[in-house]
Amino acid sequence: MLRGLGVLTDGLIAGRSSATTQKTRIVAHHQQVVRLDHEDTGTVDGAAGRRLRDWVLKALRRRSYDVLVVSDYAKGVVDPALLEALAREHERREFTWIIDPKHANFAHYRRASLVKPNRQEAAAASGVDIVDDQSLRRAGAKLLELWQCEAVLISLGEEGMALFQGRRVQRFPIMGREVFDVTGAGDTVIATCALALGAGCSLEDATALANHAAGVVVGKVGTATVSAPELRAALAQR
Repeated sequence: MLRGLGVLTDGLIAGRSSATTQKTRIVAHHQQVVRLDHEDTGTVDGAAGRRLRDWVLKALRRRSYDVLVVSDYAKGVVDPALLEALAREHERREFTWIIDPKHANFAHYRRASLVKPNRQEAAAASGVDIVDDQSLRRAGAKLLELWQCEAVLISLGEEGMALFQGRRVQRFPIMGREVFDVTGAGDTVIATCALALGAGCSLEDATALANHAAGVVVGKVGTATVSAPELRAALAQR
């Protein structure tokens, strides 16, 4: 299926220790009501993990890609060994990489270009209960220090997003006019940021584009994507 869509599959690693997650979404009146997941939550077998790590490092050293995205779903694929290898590689030669984090690896993220937690993840990782602008700023500052990253982008639901770079904080209000389904909104944000950074955009412009892209997909039912014409139309309406 991926090859039929023109997606390169040479980096896919098959393992025998667990099955691919299957998600069943129950939708009523254009709203997702509940989701049922069937999955194995064990760790990935060591051989598959090493093959994945070797493939990623080799691709980075060949400069085969403009941006590396680590989308951590806490299923065992992204582990401390992989994250440590990426941090060491970044010390040797700089490259752009962004992380969508999960609780299990909070202690292992380091030296990324951008880390994108949501409000709950940011609060858990920083130890700061985010209830207002002041606590949000404290959380962002702590996360920059904890993860030693260039920037932290916290998604805040109906309050939009906040981008932290050093002492600078920028707020981006939510762009969605109608919200039918938030499925995949976070994936849309990190994918759009990656595409924009790979094209040479600044973090500020990448965040603005991602914010508009997320505003498009939450107005659709189910796991949706945003096309270039849709994103252009959303930008024209701001």
